Amino acid sequence: MRLFLLVMLLISAQNNTAAKHPQGKPKDNPPNNCQPAVVEVHTSCSPEAATSQNQQQATKTEVKPFMTHGEYVISGITAIYVLFSIFTYYAIKHQGAGQVSAERAWVLVTLDMVSSGNMQAAYCVTLTNHGRTPARIIEARGDLRELPDTETLTKLPQTNILPAIKLLAPNERWDISAFGIHVDFTDFSPLDAAKGKQEWYFGYVAYKTIYDRKFDPPHYTRFCYRFCVNKRWQVGGPPSYNDYT
Repeated sequence: MRLFLLVMLLISAQNNTAAKHPQGKPKDNPPNNCQPAVVEVHTSCSPEAATSQNQQQATKTEVKPFMTHGEYVISGITAIYVLFSIFTYYAIKHQGAGQVSAERAWVLVTLDMVSSGNMQAAYCVTLTNHGRTPARIIEARGDLRELPDTETLTKLPQTNILPAIKLLAPNERWDISAFGIHVDFTDFSPLDAAKGKQEWYFGYVAYKTIYDRKFDPPHYTRFCYRFCVNKRWQVGGPPSYNDYT
C-alpha cells in the first residue's frame, strides 16, 4: 500500500512539471542590449606613393593639343600662299581689264557739215572708231527735233539711221546718214539764237568689240548736239544723252 502511494506521488509531480514547461515552445530568451561595434580602419602611405598616384591620374586626364608646332607652321605657310594667290589673281584680272579697255574699240559720233547755203545746210552723221581693234556696228538711231528752250529732251530716238551692219576698222570713218536743216540767222547774235526754239539732234550707236562674248551686252555711244548760230553742232543736252559704255 505504501508503495502504491509513492508511485502516485511521482506521477503527479511529473504532470505538474510538464504543465509548467510545455514541449515545442522555446524558452524566453533575455533581451539583447548589445550596441553595434564601429570598426575604424586606418591606412597610411608614404608621400612618394601619393605623388605617383597623382601623376598617374594626371596622365589619364591629359588632353592632347589640336595641332603640333610643326602643323601650325605648315598651316600658316599655306594660309599665306592662299592669300598671295588671291591677290595675284585679282591683280592679273585688273591688269587684263585695263589692257582690254586700252585695246578695245571706241566709236564716237560727229555731225559734219556737207554743204551750206544762205538759209539751209546739209549734215552727215559720221561714225569713227578711235580704238585699236575693230567694232561691229549693229544698231544706230537718231532724230532731229525742234524744242522750246524751256523744254528738255525726254524721249528716246526712234528713227533708224543705220544703212547696214558693218565692221568698222580702227581709225575708220563711216558716214551713215545725211539730213538738212532750214534756218535763217541773218542779223542774229549768238544770244538771240539761244532764245526761242532750238534744234537738237540726238541718238545712239550700239556695237560690239572683238573681246565681247556672244551673250555680252553691246556697247553704247549716246550723243546729243544742239545747233548753234554759226551753223555748227555743239554737244549739249542732259548728261544721260552723252554717255559711252
